[in-house]
Amino acid sequence: MPKLDDETLRKRFEKAKADWAERQKANRAQKRREKAQEDARRRTLIGEMVLAHVKDNPPEHDRLMKRLEAYLKDPKDRALFDLTPKTATSDSAVSEDLPTLVHTPRK
Repeated sequence: MPKLDDETLRKRFEKAKADWAERQKANRAQKRREKAQEDARRRTLIGEMVLAHVKDNPPEHDRLMKRLEAYLKDPKDRALFDLTPKTATSDSAVSEDLPTLVHTPRK
């Protein structure tokens, strides 16, 4: 086997290093996509659970609609729930009688 000069070895090393960095970058991007998909699925499941809970429970449905009324700002989002667009004067905080939802991440 012929001996390789320093320049050839350096080029091979640099290429291998760049290939490795590119694979690492692709792995990180894939993990971010998977995390986003898991997060979307988690939100979907929570939404399905809430909808099932309020479906046959009018008081809970009313509470949910009040929370949505206070929470949703974007006209497109509000239209999904047949809510009227918010104006500057109708922008109010969540009612005092509604408990605040707090997300506590699991460890």
